[in-house]
Amino acid sequence: PLLLSSLDSTTTTSTDHHNDNDGDTKKIRQQRTNMNVIVVEPRRVATRSAAQRMSKLVHQPVGHSVGYAMRGESRRSSTETSVLVVTDGVLLNMLRNDPELGGYDAVVLDGK
Repeated sequence: PLLLSSLDSTTTTSTDHHNDNDGDTKKIRQQRTNMNVIVVEPRRVATRSAAQRMSKLVHQPVGHSVGYAMRGESRRSSTETSVLVVTDGVLLNMLRNDPELGGYDAVVLDGK
């Protein structure tokens, strides 16, 4: 499924509020509630901020269900983190080590 959203200052953290035309997103949520997703941010500040904002939305501390990783800094639980916000450099390293990104179901690119 492809998720399209208009670009604004809250695109990364508000995509769940957009409706898709054919209900694919809703069906995926019903079928699999334990999806692992990578969200790619272009800058370190955006990576940390997006993870903090998403964690706040689910009322959990950063590193629990929403974590982040950038060069030299990482906050995530290996078993609990289902959304991992990373910089593009971290994504490239992940792809180099595992081209199929085993263990992840989707990658969201935030191209701001």
